[in-house]
Amino acid sequence: PALLLRILGRMMKKRLLSRPFQPGFNLSKNAESAAWDDSVTFDAGLAMLREQVTRVGKVGAVPGVAHPFFGNMTVKEWQVYYLRHAELHLSFLQL
Repeated sequence: PALLLRILGRMMKKRLLSRPFQPGFNLSKNAESAAWDDSVTFDAGLAMLREQVTRVGKVGAVPGVAHPFFGNMTVKEWQVYYLRHAELHLSFLQL
């Protein structure tokens, strides 16, 4: 199944990156507990986010690994992916 997903991801990359990501993916309890660290304070989390945005936004920044679903991506494709991912998360904010 993993090989099939990687093949599908590479074939669908341009299509998926050209439109907003859709919500609806739920993590298992084990994956959720691995992904979240409740001990991180808001200020520490904000500092980590700022560091990541600065790192990704540097001229000539190149990701060190291939995307697990889309495979190798250009710097431009990574930037689109990051922005689409952020767009999805920010869509949950209620004002």
